[in-house]
Amino acid sequence: VTDCGCFGDAIKLTPWQTFYKDVILTVFILFLMVKQKLIKPLKTLRIAGLFVFASLFISLGITFYVLRHLPIIDFRPYAIGKSIPEGMKYKGDGELPPVHDFFLEDEQNDLAPEILKAEKVVLILAHDLDKSDMEAFSEIKAFADMAIKNKYKVYGVSSSFSDIIQNTRTKYNLPFQFLFGDATTLKTMIRANPGIMILNKGTVVEKKNWIDLDSISLP
Repeated sequence: VTDCGCFGDAIKLTPWQTFYKDVILTVFILFLMVKQKLIKPLKTLRIAGLFVFASLFISLGITFYVLRHLPIIDFRPYAIGKSIPEGMKYKGDGELPPVHDFFLEDEQNDLAPEILKAEKVVLILAHDLDKSDMEAFSEIKAFADMAIKNKYKVYGVSSSFSDIIQNTRTKYNLPFQFLFGDATTLKTMIRANPGIMILNKGTVVEKKNWIDLDSISLP
Protein backbone atom coordinates (compact mmCIF):
# COMPACT_ATOMS: atom_id res chain seq x y z
CA VAL A 1 0.00 0.00 0.00
CA THR A 2 1.63 3.24 -1.17
CA ASP A 3 -0.97 5.70 0.14
CA CYS A 4 -3.88 5.65 2.56
CA GLY A 5 -6.50 6.76 0.03
CA CYS A 6 -8.15 9.02 2.62
CA PHE A 7 -8.34 11.99 0.25
CA GLY A 8 -8.29 10.16 -3.09
CA ASP A 9 -6.09 11.82 -5.70
CA ALA A 10 -6.32 15.24 -4.00
CA ILE A 11 -3.72 14.58 -1.28
CA LYS A 12 -1.42 11.58 -1.31
CA LEU A 13 -0.35 10.40 2.16
CA THR A 14 1.85 7.42 2.94
CA PRO A 15 0.68 5.01 5.68
CA TRP A 16 3.19 6.56 8.14
CA GLN A 17 2.08 10.10 7.30
CA THR A 18 -1.50 8.99 7.92
CA PHE A 19 -0.48 7.52 11.28
CA TYR A 20 1.18 10.78 12.40
CA LYS A 21 -1.85 12.75 11.18
CA ASP A 22 -4.17 10.56 13.28
CA VAL A 23 -1.97 10.95 16.35
CA ILE A 24 -2.03 14.74 16.04
CA LEU A 25 -5.80 14.80 15.51
CA THR A 26 -6.27 12.53 18.52
CA VAL A 27 -4.33 15.01 20.68
CA PHE A 28 -6.60 17.85 19.50
CA ILE A 29 -9.71 15.75 20.17
CA LEU A 30 -8.53 14.98 23.73
CA PHE A 31 -7.91 18.69 24.29
CA LEU A 32 -11.46 19.49 23.14
CA MET A 33 -12.87 16.81 25.43
CA VAL A 34 -11.04 18.24 28.43
CA LYS A 35 -12.01 21.83 27.60
CA GLN A 36 -15.50 21.19 26.25
CA LYS A 37 -17.08 23.39 28.96
CA LEU A 38 -15.34 26.37 27.38
CA ILE A 39 -16.95 25.72 23.98
CA LYS A 40 -19.78 28.18 23.39
CA PRO A 41 -22.32 28.27 20.53
CA LEU A 42 -22.11 30.94 17.82
CA LYS A 43 -24.07 33.80 19.48
CA THR A 44 -27.45 32.01 19.32
CA LEU A 45 -28.66 28.51 18.58
CA ARG A 46 -30.60 29.94 15.65
CA ILE A 47 -27.43 31.13 13.93
CA ALA A 48 -25.75 27.79 14.62
CA GLY A 49 -28.75 26.02 13.08
CA LEU A 50 -28.58 28.25 10.00
CA PHE A 51 -24.92 27.28 9.54
CA VAL A 52 -25.84 23.59 9.78
CA PHE A 53 -28.64 23.86 7.21
CA ALA A 54 -26.50 26.01 4.89
CA SER A 55 -23.69 23.44 5.04
CA LEU A 56 -26.15 20.63 4.32
CA PHE A 57 -27.67 22.53 1.38
CA ILE A 58 -24.25 23.30 -0.13
CA SER A 59 -23.07 19.70 0.31
CA LEU A 60 -26.19 18.32 -1.36
CA GLY A 61 -25.89 20.85 -4.18
CA ILE A 62 -22.27 19.94 -4.89
CA THR A 63 -23.09 16.22 -4.75
CA PHE A 64 -25.95 16.64 -7.23
CA TYR A 65 -23.81 18.75 -9.56
CA VAL A 66 -20.86 16.37 -9.75
CA LEU A 67 -23.13 13.35 -10.26
CA ARG A 68 -24.97 15.08 -13.10
CA HIS A 69 -21.91 16.68 -14.69
CA LEU A 70 -18.28 16.03 -13.65
CA PRO A 71 -16.18 16.73 -10.53
CA ILE A 72 -15.60 20.46 -10.02
CA ILE A 73 -11.88 19.92 -9.42
CA ASP A 74 -10.13 17.10 -11.27
CA PHE A 75 -7.03 15.75 -9.51
CA ARG A 76 -6.52 12.82 -11.86
CA PRO A 77 -3.84 12.51 -14.58
CA TYR A 78 -6.55 12.89 -17.24
CA ALA A 79 -7.61 16.39 -16.21
CA ILE A 80 -7.95 19.15 -18.79
CA GLY A 81 -4.48 20.39 -19.70
CA LYS A 82 -2.75 17.13 -18.74
CA SER A 83 -0.58 15.28 -21.26
CA ILE A 84 -1.30 11.55 -21.31
CA PRO A 85 2.09 10.66 -22.91
CA GLU A 86 3.87 12.65 -20.18
CA GLY A 87 1.84 10.86 -17.54
CA MET A 88 2.93 7.50 -18.94
CA LYS A 89 6.64 8.16 -18.37
CA TYR A 90 8.42 6.31 -15.58
CA LYS A 91 10.28 8.53 -13.10
CA GLY A 92 12.75 5.84 -12.07
CA ASP A 93 11.59 5.77 -8.44
CA GLY A 94 10.13 2.28 -8.66
CA GLU A 95 6.53 3.49 -8.66
CA LEU A 96 4.00 3.19 -11.46
CA PRO A 97 3.51 6.37 -13.50
CA PRO A 98 0.21 8.25 -13.03
CA VAL A 99 -1.05 6.90 -16.37
CA HIS A 100 -0.75 3.12 -16.67
CA ASP A 101 -2.81 0.31 -18.18
CA PHE A 102 -3.68 2.76 -20.96
CA PHE A 103 -4.44 1.06 -24.24
CA LEU A 104 -6.95 1.52 -27.06
CA GLU A 105 -7.17 -1.75 -28.94
CA ASP A 106 -8.99 -2.86 -32.07
CA GLU A 107 -9.13 -6.51 -33.09
CA GLN A 108 -5.40 -6.61 -33.84
CA ASN A 109 -3.41 -3.66 -32.51
CA ASP A 110 -3.09 -1.08 -29.78
CA LEU A 111 -3.91 2.21 -31.48
CA ALA A 112 -3.03 4.34 -28.44
CA PRO A 113 0.42 5.45 -29.76
CA GLU A 114 -1.14 6.59 -33.03
CA ILE A 115 -4.12 8.30 -31.38
CA LEU A 116 -1.93 10.15 -28.87
CA LYS A 117 0.02 11.70 -31.76
CA ALA A 118 -3.05 12.95 -33.65
CA GLU A 119 -4.12 16.60 -33.39
CA LYS A 120 -7.93 16.38 -33.37
CA VAL A 121 -9.33 13.35 -31.57
CA VAL A 122 -12.70 12.76 -29.90
CA LEU A 123 -13.05 9.79 -27.54
CA ILE A 124 -16.53 8.63 -26.60
CA LEU A 125 -15.86 6.81 -23.32
CA ALA A 126 -18.38 4.26 -22.03
CA HIS A 127 -16.76 1.84 -19.62
CA ASP A 128 -19.88 -0.37 -19.42
CA LEU A 129 -22.50 -0.10 -22.16
CA ASP A 130 -24.90 -2.26 -20.14
CA LYS A 131 -25.03 0.53 -17.55
CA SER A 132 -24.75 3.51 -19.91
CA ASP A 133 -27.44 6.15 -20.30
CA MET A 134 -28.67 4.82 -23.63
CA GLU A 135 -30.65 7.99 -24.34
CA ALA A 136 -27.26 9.65 -24.75
CA PHE A 137 -26.33 7.90 -27.98
CA SER A 138 -28.82 9.70 -30.20
CA GLU A 139 -27.18 12.99 -29.18
CA ILE A 140 -23.71 11.45 -29.38
CA LYS A 141 -24.39 10.39 -32.99
CA ALA A 142 -25.25 13.99 -33.96
CA PHE A 143 -22.16 15.23 -32.10
CA ALA A 144 -19.93 12.63 -33.77
CA ASP A 145 -21.27 13.54 -37.22
CA MET A 146 -20.41 17.19 -36.56
CA ALA A 147 -16.95 16.28 -35.23
CA ILE A 148 -16.16 14.16 -38.30
CA LYS A 149 -17.34 17.01 -40.53
CA ASN A 150 -14.86 19.26 -38.70
CA LYS A 151 -11.99 16.84 -39.44
CA TYR A 152 -11.86 15.14 -36.04
CA LYS A 153 -11.05 11.46 -35.65
CA VAL A 154 -13.78 9.92 -33.50
CA TYR A 155 -13.47 6.68 -31.54
CA GLY A 156 -15.67 4.95 -29.03
CA VAL A 157 -13.87 3.25 -26.15
CA SER A 158 -15.44 0.60 -23.92
CA SER A 159 -14.64 -2.52 -21.93
CA SER A 160 -17.95 -4.15 -22.92
CA PHE A 161 -18.26 -7.34 -24.92
CA SER A 162 -18.14 -7.05 -28.71
CA ASP A 163 -21.77 -8.14 -29.25
CA ILE A 164 -23.03 -5.36 -26.95
CA ILE A 165 -20.84 -2.85 -28.77
CA GLN A 166 -22.10 -4.01 -32.17
CA ASN A 167 -25.73 -3.87 -31.05
CA THR A 168 -25.24 -0.31 -29.78
CA ARG A 169 -23.53 0.81 -33.00
CA THR A 170 -26.28 -0.69 -35.13
CA LYS A 171 -29.19 0.56 -33.03
CA TYR A 172 -28.00 4.17 -33.01
CA ASN A 173 -26.18 4.14 -36.35
CA LEU A 174 -23.00 5.42 -34.72
CA PRO A 175 -20.44 6.65 -37.29
CA PHE A 176 -17.33 5.51 -35.42
CA GLN A 177 -15.59 2.31 -34.42
CA PHE A 178 -15.26 1.17 -30.82
CA LEU A 179 -11.91 0.32 -29.30
CA PHE A 180 -11.32 -1.80 -26.22
CA GLY A 181 -9.96 -0.18 -23.06
CA ASP A 182 -9.42 -1.22 -19.44
CA ALA A 183 -12.58 -0.58 -17.38
CA THR A 184 -10.74 0.89 -14.40
CA THR A 185 -8.71 3.19 -16.64
CA LEU A 186 -11.86 4.39 -18.43
CA LYS A 187 -13.57 5.16 -15.12
CA THR A 188 -10.47 7.07 -14.04
CA MET A 189 -10.42 9.04 -17.28
CA ILE A 190 -13.96 10.35 -16.85
CA ARG A 191 -16.71 9.97 -14.25
CA ALA A 192 -19.46 9.59 -16.83
CA ASN A 193 -20.93 6.69 -18.74
CA PRO A 194 -20.82 7.80 -21.48
CA GLY A 195 -18.54 10.83 -21.47
CA ILE A 196 -16.59 12.77 -24.07
CA MET A 197 -12.88 13.56 -24.06
CA ILE A 198 -11.10 15.64 -26.70
CA LEU A 199 -7.35 15.22 -27.25
CA ASN A 200 -4.77 17.24 -29.14
CA LYS A 201 -1.50 15.33 -29.52
CA GLY A 202 -2.24 13.42 -26.34
CA THR A 203 -3.16 16.48 -24.26
CA VAL A 204 -6.67 16.64 -22.82
CA VAL A 205 -8.27 19.84 -24.12
CA GLU A 206 -11.88 19.11 -23.11
CA LYS A 207 -13.95 16.55 -21.24
CA LYS A 208 -17.66 16.54 -20.52
CA ASN A 209 -20.48 14.34 -19.37
CA TRP A 210 -22.71 13.54 -22.35
CA ILE A 211 -25.44 15.71 -20.86
CA ASP A 212 -23.22 18.75 -21.52
CA LEU A 213 -22.60 17.99 -25.19
CA ASP A 214 -24.11 21.30 -26.28
CA SER A 215 -21.39 23.21 -24.45
CA ILE A 216 -18.53 21.59 -26.41
CA SER A 217 -17.08 23.62 -29.28
CA LEU A 218 -15.30 21.91 -32.18
CA PRO A 219 -13.00 24.45 -33.87
